[in-house]
Formats: sequence, structure tokens, C-alpha cells
Amino acid sequence: MNLMLAMALMPVSADEVIREALIVGTPSNARSLLRTDPIEQRIVTGDFSTPQAGDKVGSRTWEKISAGADGAFQSPALRSGYVFATVQSPVKRVMLLEARGPSVSYVNGEPRSGDPYSFGYVSLPVLLNAGSNSLLFACSRGAFSARLVSPRAPVTLDARDATLPDITPAVKGNLDGALVVTNTTETTLTNLRLKAEGPSGSREVAVGPIGPMTTRKVRFQTTGRDEKIQLVLTSGGKTLDSLSINLRRRKAEETYKRTFVSAIDDSVQYYGVNPAPSARPGQAMFLSLHGASVEAIGQADAYAPKSWGTLVAPTNRRPYGFDWEDVGRRDALEVLAHAQSEYRPDP
Repeated sequence: MNLMLAMALMPVSADEVIREALIVGTPSNARSLLRTDPIEQRIVTGDFSTPQAGDKVGSRTWEKISAGADGAFQSPALRSGYVFATVQSPVKRVMLLEARGPSVSYVNGEPRSGDPYSFGYVSLPVLLNAGSNSLLFACSRGAFSARLVSPRAPVTLDARDATLPDITPAVKGNLDGALVVTNTTETTLTNLRLKAEGPSGSREVAVGPIGPMTTRKVRFQTTGRDEKIQLVLTSGGKTLDSLSINLRRRKAEETYKRTFVSAIDDSVQYYGVNPAPSARPGQAMFLSLHGASVEAIGQADAYAPKSWGTLVAPTNRRPYGFDWEDVGRRDALEVLAHAQSEYRPDP
């Protein structure tokens, strides 16, 4: 496998896709405990500099490449590696970086989280300096695309990566959910509250501080009866942003998402449930762990109902978590304990 670096050759304005690039391949470090990456070595030692066409990296040479009509770079070299871009900004400004494919993004040398499975829900506030800015991306799955987007407001709610409960007769009372708050300002947000309003009532919860130029996934709570919810984020009584979301309503015999607040880190998590047609205490319980790029509810959907028991499928926090080690193992055991308390199977 190879590694790819891409450099934007044109100035990037608001909402513009990076289309022109340089590429170079280097050996893969896939599943290796010992990294031998010459590009990463140069970054760590401070020797990395903007490449030009024809520059060498070992025996490899930088070459030009263009994105396709959809703005994506496609190359076998992208199966393991990096993308590097320089973009021009006329003034100092905040933009949202939306890059599909990287596991890590570096903006002017600062590391940020990535979107390795290209789900399209990672939107990071980044500060562009007046003049030239460097962007570096570690990629591993064969394709890459990136764009810079103007924020629609200084503080926004983003439901693309929401963790939402399903409404089901099996779960009574309030339901927990979570969605991303994006802070594009250079100050810490405090005194935040998030209210969920529906026809049957509203619930409001406090939100902890959100640092400058960051995103954070925060909790909200609903009455558990309304499919359409209006979410309102406030600070000191002032509305910062609002949006509407829709929850799924499921029948008693259908699979559903069960949310809960994790004791590991106070985040809202969910697990998929495939209930027995006539669920009752004293039946069996099945714990099913998903593979890479599979959602927990997809894992639960993959099974036929079991007349003698309920199947639960934890998330491992992300669909690309598949080794079930460390926090993944803890997540699976926490879900098992929560489900045992909820459905009271025969131990």
C-alpha cells in the first residue's frame, strides 16, 4: 500500500472544494506497532516543508493529481497515508473544515480529529491566518475530499452526528439524546442550557463549558412521547441556536435504539435492541458485537427475533470500533449490565 499527500494549488474561498493536488507514496504502516513513516518523522523533527512537483521522498516523486467531478481524490496511494494542502486566505478568519477520509487532520500544525470512514459528519472550526495556511491529513481508505465552509453562525447545533433514542412501548419515561455544538468563537461558552420541546412538554438540561474553536457532543432529554422535537441552546437566557429533529417511533416487536448516560464518561450512548416477540423477565439475553463500519442498530437488525430472548448490540462508541479493547470492552460490559437491569433475563 502507498501513502498520498495532496497540496491545493488554488486559493480557497468560502465553501470551496480542494481540487488540485500533489501526490507521493510511501510504505504503509497499517496495523504496525512500530511506525516507519518518513513524512511523520519530518513533522516530529520539524523538518517538514511544503513539497513541490518533482521533489523526492526516498525513491518516490511528488506528482500532480486532480479531483474528480465530485471533488474526491481517488487513488490506490490513499489506502494508507497523508494528504497535505496549502490554502490562501485574504484575511484572518474562522472556517469549518469538512474532510472525508482522514483519521487525523492537522491545521497549521495543530492536530484535530478526522473522519476515516467518510461519514460526512465531522465539521471542525479552524482558524485561517491571512496568507498561506497548511493542512495535513492522515488517510487510510483509498479516497479523500475536503472543503472549507463558512459558519452559518458563531455557535451552532449540528444534528448530523446525533445520538437519538427511538420511541418504543418498551421504554417508559424520559429519553436521553445528544448532538454536537460547534463553537467557532475564540472564547469559552458558559452557562449553557439545552431545551427539548414537543407537544407533550419540554425538558431542559445544563451543558458544561465548551472551549473556543471546538466541537462537543452534548446531552438533551425528551419526554419520550413526541416524534418531532425542537432543540434550543441558550446561554444566560439568550438563544444561541435552535433546530428541529425527528425521532423514530417503533412498534413493540421492532428493533430500536436504547440510549443511556454512560458511567464511563457521562456521555450519551446507545445500544441496538432486537426484542423477543413476547418479551418478559426470565428469558435469555444475547450480546452481539459488531464488526468494522457497522452500526449497533444495524447489528441488531441483522438477526431474526428470538422467541425465547432479547438481543442487545453495543456500539463500541463508533461504528469503526471493532477490536473491543479498552473503552470498547468497557462499553460492551456496561451495555450488558444496563440491559440486564432493564430486561431482567435469567442469568
